Amino acid sequence: MENQIYLIQSDYLKTQIHLSSLSQIADKTDPIILMGEAALHYNSSSLHIFENVYVLQADKLLVNMEMLPSNLKFIDYQQFAKIILQSKHCIRLN
Repeated sequence: MENQIYLIQSDYLKTQIHLSSLSQIADKTDPIILMGEAALHYNSSSLHIFENVYVLQADKLLVNMEMLPSNLKFIDYQQFAKIILQSKHCIRLN
């Protein structure tokens, strides 16, 4: 796989800035993983263009299960590791 993976692990206030910049630097098929407080932005309009948006199972409590976008998937740590190993580059935005 030639994708880059983007780990968004910033506090709540900085996350939207990072999400806005993703459209300029990421391909629509690149995996985007929201971690910690960043998971609160799971429904951001900035993420709608991406096909692979993930939230860790550990952060699932931060997500309103009634308002899930179709491109959002929950992953466990084993799936998280697999996605990282399949990616060419790992970029962390915090």
